[in-house]
Amino acid sequence: MTELRLLIVDDEAPARQLLRQLLAGETGVRVVGEAASGREAIREIGQLKPDVVLLDVQMPDGDGLSVVSTCRRAPIAWIFITAFESYAVTAFEVAAADYVVKPVAASRLRTALERVRQHRQQLPAATWKAYLEEAVDPMLAVRAERLIISERQRVVVVPVSDILYLETSDHYVAVHTAHRQHLVSESLVSLLDRLGADRFARIHRRFAVAIDRVEQVVRSTTGSFSVQLAGNVQLPIARQRRSIVAQLLARMGDRSDPAL
Repeated sequence: MTELRLLIVDDEAPARQLLRQLLAGETGVRVVGEAASGREAIREIGQLKPDVVLLDVQMPDGDGLSVVSTCRRAPIAWIFITAFESYAVTAFEVAAADYVVKPVAASRLRTALERVRQHRQQLPAATWKAYLEEAVDPMLAVRAERLIISERQRVVVVPVSDILYLETSDHYVAVHTAHRQHLVSESLVSLLDRLGADRFARIHRRFAVAIDRVEQVVRSTTGSFSVQLAGNVQLPIARQRRSIVAQLLARMGDRSDPAL
């Protein structure tokens, strides 16, 4: 029996410990690491390259669905383990191998792992070989093309191309599109890691803008600067961020104020 290398992802330490205890009685499996948030999960996946990830849905710094979306290129078997039955349909839509509702029974977990083994046998050996040998950075060098956002008892899919700007507040980030905003339980730094620095520019402590939505940089009569986005949205540029914004805009074309 081929050994399965598992990563456990849950923001609650007791839940991670329980899974370790249940897995201790299983043959052919080895827990290679743990993560307590979506951001940690993405980093550990890049470093450890597990065969299977057991992950919760609702977590800080990127929920389980977002982790799957970001790491979609990796041939990983995803097993969601959560207290919320309402996310089951969405989990299978993102190609989860199984969906286990808490409290977890050893027999149910064993069934999920058996499904993983059966699925893995159907994958070409070259797929796994390339995955294990590929040189990747800690964030998998994969950019998310869409955000999967948990909102109460529903899941919303937001294409990254629809995002105008990001606004951080307390422990949340508001994702603004042309029509509405969505709240993500994740830090702005973590979200920008997934979206890509070549697509978003941090112009202020509170704001990051989609570069291709920037129409111009405006200078006021008082000497302060702001970025004007599509839809006539205007956001301030922090003084210490001006040179960074100018460089990014220069890569896109001559859209900046010459006085910048």
